[in-house]
Amino acid sequence: MNEPVAFLWQVAWQLDPAVVGATAAVVAVAILAAASTWQAAASRLAVVVMLVVMLSGLHREPPQSPAQAANSRAPQLVDLVMPAVAVAGEPITAEAIAWEADAWEAESGKPRRVAGPPMVELVDETGRLLDRAALEPTVDAPFRADAAAGQGRLWRAELTWQPAEAGVHQCFARHAGQSSDSTTALPSRAVPAVCGVAERPLQVLLIDASARWEIRHLSRLLRGTPGVEVTLILLDSAAVEQLPRSRQAAAAFDLVVLGSFDPRDLPEAVALALVEAAEEDGLGVLWSLDGRSDLANLAASPLGVLLPCTPAASSLPQPATRGHRVWAAASADGLRWLAPLLQAIQRTQAQVFLPASIAAQRGTAIAPLMLSTATPAVAGVAAKQPAMLVDHTPTGRVVALLFETWRYRIAGSSDDVDAFWRSAIRFVAEPRLRQRMGAELTRAVRSADATRREIRQAVVFAAERTAERRLQPVWNHPAVLAMVILLAAVSWLLPARHAAIAVVRTQPRDAP
Repeated sequence: MNEPVAFLWQVAWQLDPAVVGATAAVVAVAILAAASTWQAAASRLAVVVMLVVMLSGLHREPPQSPAQAANSRAPQLVDLVMPAVAVAGEPITAEAIAWEADAWEAESGKPRRVAGPPMVELVDETGRLLDRAALEPTVDAPFRADAAAGQGRLWRAELTWQPAEAGVHQCFARHAGQSSDSTTALPSRAVPAVCGVAERPLQVLLIDASARWEIRHLSRLLRGTPGVEVTLILLDSAAVEQLPRSRQAAAAFDLVVLGSFDPRDLPEAVALALVEAAEEDGLGVLWSLDGRSDLANLAASPLGVLLPCTPAASSLPQPATRGHRVWAAASADGLRWLAPLLQAIQRTQAQVFLPASIAAQRGTAIAPLMLSTATPAVAGVAAKQPAMLVDHTPTGRVVALLFETWRYRIAGSSDDVDAFWRSAIRFVAEPRLRQRMGAELTRAVRSADATRREIRQAVVFAAERTAERRLQPVWNHPAVLAMVILLAAVSWLLPARHAAIAVVRTQPRDAP
């Protein structure tokens, strides 16, 4: 039976089996009471029984060879996540993602054990091996994409690569031992991703009023980060003369970190240059604010067009000694670069202090982190005051961090905080780096995205086809339907034939 026909015949009762059984019993009693002969009753009862069986949803498991069974259960690569842009000499972390269909035992509901962790490789466009790692199953709950497709789970592997040359590089994730010219099915072939590698390091400008703990640590951290060059300018020092005073000078940087300072201490020409570079040249802006920041003055200054927040009216101002807890909003799930900071927040449970009430200044800003003076899950208090805002300019990105992260460092999460700052710098500077790479990177990224989308669609289609074959009905076959029609016809013909025979037998032989 071909697959379209099999799909059309996969019909099952939508009612409770007890209701179906009671209905069939009533129909059977009616047939026995109304049938004129036992032959008609038997054929009609057979029709009812076969209809119940046909629509019961019974199915059989088609036989599979050992090779087919192994291939259907092996994790299939579906995605390769890596930075879209990087700098030559900078270590890059890529994540290969695979999906295993029917990974959960139907009887126990537990993950099926595998003989050993499957290995995945990262190769470049020439087939040269860059890294190899083992796929590890995630601890997520079972994923059911469709009721017919069954359950599955995701596997992940982290792969590292340190590009030495600038340009647009295409990498592939593949199963270990799979050659680059493999002729296997689409779901098993290599998964591509593109990374544009810039030649010169990432240029970061740090501006702050004084050498506070946050800015000093960030300066030391970025100076020790490969592919990053840092310029720190304090407004209370003679270095203020080095600040960029034209759009061209500001556009020489890829990102500017604005600390806690009075905007009146920043020369107006510098503020205008930063605004123009952010709006026209993709200069990234990262605000590193704290409780001493005067948001009203900042919002009223030329830099106000880049600030995504403003002081909110509050009838009861909170004291600076009142601690706040930081909570992740639903929008934080889509920001991968926030993951290290979320780990630090959850691990340390540290409090931050920000007396001002903050509100988003524009509707384009999202708030992935929120502030609350109580535990929302316990006290039922909704966290409405943002702790971080993510926004954008016409060509770049803007992130406003409204609390200091050093409290999480001293609480024991220094590594997580450092990883967050590195990822946040990359996130904010990404549009600027994309502009530096040009249209070639855009075309390559779109092509790789389309290929990965085709691979994921092929994996889902293969899972659905497998589920259809496994749900092959036992009785829902056109031949069975022909038998039902024949029995129904016989059941209606038998009474008429019996009546005709009875009439013939009662008539006299000499009747006309």
